[in-house]
Amino acid sequence: LTTTTTTVTEAQLQALIDQGVATAMAKAEARRVRNGYGSNGSGPRLAQAVRKL
Repeated sequence: LTTTTTTVTEAQLQALIDQGVATAMAKAEARRVRNGYGSNGSGPRLAQAVRKL
């Protein structure tokens, strides 16, 4: 078994986290729209807190 370790800076790690969050939010929005819950206020309301850095 071989293990590779990669060192990343805090900024690089935060960028990876931000990318993952953005991808997850885009997928959630696509599912929401696909399920018929568009921007017209119909369907269940989802509250999400997002912190922009």
